[in-house]
Amino acid sequence: MRIFIICVFLFIQLKAGTHSFVIENDFLTGTDKHYTNGLFYTSMEDNAKAPWLLNISSMDKKSSSLTISQLMFTPDNISSSDRVLDDYPYAGHIGLTWSLFQYSNNFMHNMGFSLGSVGPISKAEQAQKEVHKLIGDTIPQGWGHQLGNAPTAGLIYQFAARTKLLKLFGLDFDWTTNLRFDYGNFYSGAVIGTVLRFGNHFPKNFPTTGSYFGGHESAMLNIKSTRGLKYSLSLGTYRNKVDNFYVIDEAKDHTVEPINYTVGSFASMNIYYRKFEFEVQFKSVLVNTFRITPETILENHGAFVFRWKWD
Repeated sequence: MRIFIICVFLFIQLKAGTHSFVIENDFLTGTDKHYTNGLFYTSMEDNAKAPWLLNISSMDKKSSSLTISQLMFTPDNISSSDRVLDDYPYAGHIGLTWSLFQYSNNFMHNMGFSLGSVGPISKAEQAQKEVHKLIGDTIPQGWGHQLGNAPTAGLIYQFAARTKLLKLFGLDFDWTTNLRFDYGNFYSGAVIGTVLRFGNHFPKNFPTTGSYFGGHESAMLNIKSTRGLKYSLSLGTYRNKVDNFYVIDEAKDHTVEPINYTVGSFASMNIYYRKFEFEVQFKSVLVNTFRITPETILENHGAFVFRWKWD
């Protein structure tokens, strides 16, 4: 109920902007472990009048966004009620992120901060049990051992550069590279990524590889209405240096190896119709190694994304 009230508040406050709903889940790739689900609702206001720390004359567009998120983490074996010490602990997180964007057609700066909490207050236990009951899947039995309530906070900075639109073989192409830094007690790290996109239409947004966990807010910039049905395909890769990750670092009696870095790849398809956009994304993540091979991929998950713009 708290999440619903906050979502309604965000919608009322920014009802004339752009909205996004993201579901990340490993069920789409046939697993159910570790980072097992993420929900993100974002409301973005174009031409934001909020104060901005940068004043770059070549970037005359400004937007602000609010995102509410819920994350859940579980061990591989969720059918046991015993406390598992050699795998991820059960943990939930609920957060609110405020971001400011200053951008042009080809460059973007993003700064923001987040507040939230780990623990039962996130309602991750109830959410997972209800969904599993609805789809007839295994009901997780170990949430009684989840990490306790604790406040979280963090700061965000991201920069992205996007090439001018290229046309080849009747298709549009662009290439976006991003660098992002997160600093906080839930997660701190740095990621560099690149995305190649092609299709018969796409907005002049910034389809970055996103954050370690995130709602892909930069992809909401510059969304325009289309005529008819359009599409785009994206391929991307990224490297991520992790400084701290609360879920593992705070489970001090667990024997899980800390995450120091990850390397990942993803593919996505976007469908555009008028003021609506639908995206399907699949991501493979390798933990604590620099080489991507089919035999050593440890984590996979997919995402469904719905975006729509209100005038």
